[in-house]
Amino acid sequence: MTPSRAISFSISVLVVAASAAFSSQPGPDSPRARAGVWLRAHGYPEMADWIEPASGYEVPLPVIETLP
Repeated sequence: MTPSRAISFSISVLVVAASAAFSSQPGPDSPRARAGVWLRAHGYPEMADWIEPASGYEVPLPVIETLP
C-alpha cells in the first residue's frame, strides 16, 4: 500500500467515525459527551465545547465572597 493510499484510508476512517459520533443520540453517556468530558479533563476545554457544549452541571460557577 502506498503512503498516499494509507493516508486517504486513514482520513476516510476518521470521517466515518466522526460522522457516527456526531449523529448519535444526545445524553450523558453518548460518545460526544464522553469525548467532551475527556477533552476537558486533559486540558482542551475549547475543543470540548466545540464537540459537546457543557451542560449546566459541568460549568464551574464563580465563587462570590460575601462581605462580613
